[in-house]
Amino acid sequence: MQQEQLILFVKHLSGETTDKEENELKLLLDKDADALASFNELRISWENSLELKSDFDISKGLQLMQSKIKQKQNKIKKNILFRIAAIFVGLMLVSSILWMDYSRLTVVQADNTVKIITLPDSSIVYLKSGAQISYRNPSLLRYDREVVLQGEAFFDIKKSKNKKFVVNTNLLDIQVLGTQFNVVSNNNISEVVLEEGNVRLFNLPKEQDDIYMAPGDQIIYSIDNNNIEKLVVNPVLHSFWKESHISFKDFNLGEVGEIIEQLYGKEMIINDKSLLNRTLSGSAPLDDLNLLLKALSLILDKDIISENDTIVIN
Repeated sequence: MQQEQLILFVKHLSGETTDKEENELKLLLDKDADALASFNELRISWENSLELKSDFDISKGLQLMQSKIKQKQNKIKKNILFRIAAIFVGLMLVSSILWMDYSRLTVVQADNTVKIITLPDSSIVYLKSGAQISYRNPSLLRYDREVVLQGEAFFDIKKSKNKKFVVNTNLLDIQVLGTQFNVVSNNNISEVVLEEGNVRLFNLPKEQDDIYMAPGDQIIYSIDNNNIEKLVVNPVLHSFWKESHISFKDFNLGEVGEIIEQLYGKEMIINDKSLLNRTLSGSAPLDDLNLLLKALSLILDKDIISENDTIVIN
């Protein structure tokens, strides 16, 4: 059996063929009796070897075939034994192809800038500087979509009725069907902010029940105090880092302070508390904090001092 035919058979049996490939398969089976016989043998073996198909355990497949051969060895003629051997070789080849297909691992890391990647299912991921994502891309079988994240990323997940999407982090896992959310994952903390849709957090510490999040929810788990905290926030404040410009409309000064802390790691200290609820609108490039502070100083008519890890508005 040609390898191209075998792959076409496997893709059909696993439900991964395109319309074009289905037409090619139909024409092949209609005109080639040998191909039809090989396909039917493989189909029967496929249906009777679900465990082998799911686990790619070649040793179990070998035990299964040897058991069947032993049970029938006194009744089966020599030519049938040859056919069983051929089927088994085909199964081993299928298992190898499936395993190699599944084991392909893609690793992407963002260096000094935000990196935008498109996953095989057309979902979009924004990786913050220093973040890393890894995922598999099996093309023959229908696996759930799953990634592993280290660092911070924003996910815009394409909806799928048949495949769930899972983000694995150091401390917890996140399951979604189609949504937008921001994730921070490092050795000490996992943080999820949901912007749109619904997600489920599972594999939580201390045998806690799964957490279902709604838009605007923020879940923070810190390993230092082994505590899970749930807050209601403006999710936009937690994903500004993925844009090239800060754009805000009718934000109060406290929210602008949160943006600055998120983007630049500087705490804003507002000595005049009457300014906290003052609303602001505008935009500024992400890479120019000084320009943003100058604009704030002019709008507020206040002196702004930036030093070390703090920004003070007098």
